Amino acid sequence: MADGLVDGRTQMQQYGGVIKNSARQLIHLVEQVLMFAATRNQRYRFNFAPLSAKDIIDHALANTAEIIESAHFKVERSVPSELPNLIGDRGALITCLQNLITNAVKYGGEQRWMRIHATEGSTQNGQQEIQITVEDRGLGMSPAEQRHIFDAFYRSPAVAAAQIRGTGLGLSLARSIAEGMGGTITVVSSPGQGSAFTLHLPTSKLKSGESEAALRQGVKPKFAG
Repeated sequence: MADGLVDGRTQMQQYGGVIKNSARQLIHLVEQVLMFAATRNQRYRFNFAPLSAKDIIDHALANTAEIIESAHFKVERSVPSELPNLIGDRGALITCLQNLITNAVKYGGEQRWMRIHATEGSTQNGQQEIQITVEDRGLGMSPAEQRHIFDAFYRSPAVAAAQIRGTGLGLSLARSIAEGMGGTITVVSSPGQGSAFTLHLPTSKLKSGESEAALRQGVKPKFAG
């Protein structure tokens, strides 16, 4: 374009679109690497507050809408209105869920379907938690692969053979964020049957106003249970 080799408005828009998308991907990659490094070194400062699972899901879907639409994915969504608040950092949790959604699009296969649903559950210690699950009907994984998918930069042989692009950082960063919130991520998967990644997060007993006042006084919000 700079050398004058592109003629006409249509070609200009086409090449401009490629540049725009590539720049967006590069920015996203740099953000992922920086956040990954900060969470691994325990230098990332989370701002804890009571949050709505619906709000986190809505914003994560909005931020990935272009990716979902370009891949022609159908998204089913289920979020009960009576769910209690969870506790965490809003921006970090949106990033975490975006990574799970992007992962479902990448490995969702020809079915081009995903389901996102939130429920209330409890940990093995009996503490209440919110569980947000992103489910697909795609490639799926063997038990051997599942042992490594949260390792930084891991790329399974099947994914490499299918020439699916990625850095192997998305799931590792997502789990680091979840663990920084006092939660975790689990996975259930079978080869050729798809995968279901579940984000487990502690609930909050405090209302939004109460938490904000506590944070202004330097008091960390309490976890439920």
